[in-house]
Amino acid sequence: MVYVRVTDLTDYNFCPRKVYLKRILGLREETNYQIFLGKMIHDIFDNLNESEYKIVYEIDDDYDFQYILNLYKDYVLSLFEELVEKYNSDIEELKIDLEDLKVNVLSSIMFDIEDRAKLVYQHMRMEGIYGIELWDKLEPKILTEIDVRSEAYNLLGRIDRIEKYKRIMIPYEIKSGKMNRDHLIQIHAYYLLMKKEFPDYDIPHGVILYLKKKEKREVYFSKGILNKVFYIKNKVEDILENSKDPGVIKELDKCKRCAFYKYCYKNDRNRS
Repeated sequence: MVYVRVTDLTDYNFCPRKVYLKRILGLREETNYQIFLGKMIHDIFDNLNESEYKIVYEIDDDYDFQYILNLYKDYVLSLFEELVEKYNSDIEELKIDLEDLKVNVLSSIMFDIEDRAKLVYQHMRMEGIYGIELWDKLEPKILTEIDVRSEAYNLLGRIDRIEKYKRIMIPYEIKSGKMNRDHLIQIHAYYLLMKKEFPDYDIPHGVILYLKKKEKREVYFSKGILNKVFYIKNKVEDILENSKDPGVIKELDKCKRCAFYKYCYKNDRNRS
């Protein structure tokens, strides 16, 4: 079985041929600064959320908010340094200024991290608990990079973040760029997959986290967009099953924003 990926849905919505180029021909989008910045941000969130218990364990007394926030900041800075070392070859190839990268990463993520530190601080003050006990009772817990799939829907994806409560889960899609209607397609697709993967949990809404605008947009799931998810999925399946090239869409303004612009417009016959 060849699964449709959630990212295929947004690729198709942008341009059907993008699905063909990536999934059938195996072409890859070249990394640029914005893509690399997004990768750094996602990796920091992923590592931070997986290791957050270590930060909370250090809260062994009635500390003030600034102390707790500094624990998170220090951990983020250490993660940044580790990732700079890990991706050193990419940084050199893209000629990225490290100070500029650091400023952009921190300015993108700190508002969200401050929100989390506030939640931990408030929980500590209200409950009067610290360390391991504080972590055990803290809600929501944060899950990151969660793989979900459904054979019934022939669909799979990876969710950036899930807020997990006792009976509720809330999917997050994290975006370092501008708002886009494709993001609604993604979050609705993740809702479908989560309903299959986690049937014992309520999923009242999703959240799209726009880092640049420092905005958390709640999304309540609509039948119309869910129907669009299925419509696009069926179109993608047709491309994958038949190795079918949909052809160039001939929307030059949109094409110039695509990583595959040069491939599609390398000669005149591509435009016919």
